[in-house]
Amino acid sequence: MKLKEIYDFLDALSPFELQEKWDNSGLIVGDFNKDIKEVVLSLDIDSTLIEEANENTLFVVHHPLIFGSLKRLDFSKYPANLLEKMILKKQSLIAMHTNFDKTHLNRYVFENVLNFKLSKEKDFICFSDIKISSKDLINLVKEKLNLNTLRVVNFKKEINGVALTTGAGASLLDLIDVDCFLTGDIKYHDAMKALSEDKMLIDIGHFESEQFFVDAIKNSFNSLPISVIIAQSKNPFSHM
Repeated sequence: MKLKEIYDFLDALSPFELQEKWDNSGLIVGDFNKDIKEVVLSLDIDSTLIEEANENTLFVVHHPLIFGSLKRLDFSKYPANLLEKMILKKQSLIAMHTNFDKTHLNRYVFENVLNFKLSKEKDFICFSDIKISSKDLINLVKEKLNLNTLRVVNFKKEINGVALTTGAGASLLDLIDVDCFLTGDIKYHDAMKALSEDKMLIDIGHFESEQFFVDAIKNSFNSLPISVIIAQSKNPFSHM
């Protein structure tokens, strides 16, 4: 298949125009006229993935490899070191980031992983009217996201309503009108704000909450006449 054909398919699935202004979703590396031999789906791109993949492979990932300004290509530094390897192997890269968060990923994790019933959805945020004890909610999140411990702000015994944003969503706190917000990368000042506004926060991790990207997108490729390989990204953090 031509790269442009796959790009158009993904654009129809989750329009790239929905991405945030600061984002860099879409074609990161490649040529629309290139013939693609196979697709690799992954949360992230790394050196091992590039080395193990064949030439003329297209990587479809969640996180853009180029994020923000790139003023020089120093091949000893990230991300240029990975870009060099991809270019030498004639590989391509498409990122499905904030556009896919809005159309698929948040809802997939909310409904299919955590098994919440969706009451409403606003861009990045999924809401449920569920009434649940904090103990039961914490145990549920630990089990479904495979977490041993959780950072919790402003513990409440009983919760009326849960909201979720995968990745880093604490900046959306002002839009939360339920008791508990599940998101990752919660900073100290976000925690202080939530505490002052009597909102409960549970830090579900960035990788841990977005690790389901491949699960959320893989079945969409069943209609394409091309080989698809599923790759599992590794969490860059270790717990010791």
